[in-house]
Amino acid sequence: MLSKISPVIVISILTFISCSDENKSSKHLVKVGESVLTEENLKNSLGEFQNQVKFSEEFITDWIEKEVLFKEAKDNGILDSEEFNRILEKSKKELAAALIIRKYLDENKYEPTIDELKNFYDKYKQDFTFVEDNYKINRAYFKNSESAIRFRKLLIESDWKKTLNSFRG
Repeated sequence: MLSKISPVIVISILTFISCSDENKSSKHLVKVGESVLTEENLKNSLGEFQNQVKFSEEFITDWIEKEVLFKEAKDNGILDSEEFNRILEKSKKELAAALIIRKYLDENKYEPTIDELKNFYDKYKQDFTFVEDNYKINRAYFKNSESAIRFRKLLIESDWKKTLNSFRG
């Protein structure tokens, strides 16, 4: 199956290259079969990362791959299979449940009080204890080695919070 899909992916990538030059006015980036990825789709999907070339390239490549595989699945009757429809129905129910919960929570904002939080903690204290060793890792990034050395020296003589505060100003 992989050897059958590889030429399709290559053709899709070539389609991407030609479509991105040819359809600037319609803002189509890629077309695979009847599916079209537009600049608007890309922008909505990537949000704040839309201007980062690496993310855009990766998203487009993934989009092409999914479209090609979807077409392959469709051509092989997967969409009509009992297994696909069973999974689809289960997924619909799970998605609908998640969306109704989100809607309810959006419409019924609730901020617990400090006392409610303390009572909850006291009631379920055993759930907040670790049964395995845990570690806390603190990181600091520096623009030069002199700052890093100074930070390390202060940290050895003091503690993380005091050292961090002295570097913040």
